[in-house]
Amino acid sequence: MLGQAFKYSYINAKVRTIYSKRLRKRDWAILRDAADKNSFVQYLSTTYYGAYLAEILKGPEKGLHFLERQIYRALFADYEKVIRALKPPEGQVFYGLFSRFEAENLKTLIRAKKTGLPKREVLYLLYPVETLSKINWHRLWKAGSLAEAIDLLSDTPFGTSVAHALPQFEAHSRLFPIEMAMEIVSYRQIWEVVSALSSKKDKQMARMLIGGLVDALNIYHVARLRFIYALSTEETLNFTYPGGYILNLKRLHDISRATDMKSLVSYLPKPLKAILEGTDSLSQTRMVLQDWLLKRIKGVFLTLPFHLGVEIAWVIYREMEIEAILRIFETKGRKVKAGQVRLVPETLIQEE
Repeated sequence: MLGQAFKYSYINAKVRTIYSKRLRKRDWAILRDAADKNSFVQYLSTTYYGAYLAEILKGPEKGLHFLERQIYRALFADYEKVIRALKPPEGQVFYGLFSRFEAENLKTLIRAKKTGLPKREVLYLLYPVETLSKINWHRLWKAGSLAEAIDLLSDTPFGTSVAHALPQFEAHSRLFPIEMAMEIVSYRQIWEVVSALSSKKDKQMARMLIGGLVDALNIYHVARLRFIYALSTEETLNFTYPGGYILNLKRLHDISRATDMKSLVSYLPKPLKAILEGTDSLSQTRMVLQDWLLKRIKGVFLTLPFHLGVEIAWVIYREMEIEAILRIFETKGRKVKAGQVRLVPETLIQEE
């Protein structure tokens, strides 16, 4: 216990200080009621996120398109603080979580290469990963073709998985198998590092929190693949994320057979079935799952602090907070009445 206390005392204090500056109920209400995108950003700049919005506030209105890129700098700054404070393998868990955003940028890159778009045309879609990323992005963007870019990926952690997915792309000219291969390898990297953790408590918290995130992602992801894209059971199962906490392979196979949301819920184990009974839309499902995960996360801050769960809980919390901010932002300028669409998980709004 003393060893754990010594290891985590500094970073836990830092993370708890940052956690205390999260958006509160009043902030969410003001952001929701903001008249337009400009007033939304003006208020957001008075919160913790203000330090990351200076570039947008100085620029013309079109700079608002870059809000997502700028606001994610807050999340990646948190990743950097945590990684700096922890040695491997603990710090590597966060590189694994961070690699999910590298995967998203790679997906944007290969789509751009396939359609012939230059980087400047998709810049607003790219996460600002350069500070932490070990990938040679300049070299990838200089690639003259999609084939060359895919070949260059062999020097990255994503190379092997992309190579395995390449025959499907060549057979059907669909990027989706390559995109999913990059997403899935991120989670495999996470679980490889988690399995190397020496502390039983660290391993338990990592599995509970990241595994819970994977469970929520898989339920929403399977629903999209089955009910929107009409993928087969076998294809859907192949594209699920590894490492869930509650959903094992058998459960994933079961829900991949679902024909509608009601049947999907019927295949879930009791803890998840209880929270999703009665949900009939994907947007509602996503919000309910985020609430479920956020309750777990908030619970971590009420337990004894000397374990890796505090840091994992925070970066997942920050990610969901940013997602909610951006959902509200996108409604500005559109006719969306307050309360008509649920944009923020209830757990984010609740005060302790």
